[in-house]
Amino acid sequence: MKKQLLIISIAVFVTISSAFAGIKDGENERAVKAFKKEFAEATNVQWDSKKDLQTATFQLNGRVMFAYYSNEGELLGLSRNLSTTQLPLRLSTSWKRKYSNYWVSELFELASDNQSSYYITVENAETTIVLRAVGSSNWEVFRKVKKEPI
Repeated sequence: MKKQLLIISIAVFVTISSAFAGIKDGENERAVKAFKKEFAEATNVQWDSKKDLQTATFQLNGRVMFAYYSNEGELLGLSRNLSTTQLPLRLSTSWKRKYSNYWVSELFELASDNQSSYYITVENAETTIVLRAVGSSNWEVFRKVKKEPI
């Protein structure tokens, strides 16, 4: 009887521990499980946990991407960095026309709710401007900050 109880205890322990294999300390189990289901082909996965947000940085098809999950394992959105040549043509020409004396310091696409939004940060010596375009609509100023003199 004691032998059977010991065998059952070991079997339960092995089953429980194997269910959590691959989940590291600080990683949200629900988010990791949902990610593995959605992005089975992903490599070099790294997790970052904030209070209400789980972020997976990973590679897929040779591209670095970011997946954002709620603590309940719901995919909130995906993002990837872009070059200016990867923007839709309308967006590419319109920012160049209006902000030709600025340089691009950041550009990324955010996909959520079956829609892509684009964010571009342009700067000059005095100002940093973040522009946003939803879909292929026109750019709108999302944030504008005057730089402090040095």
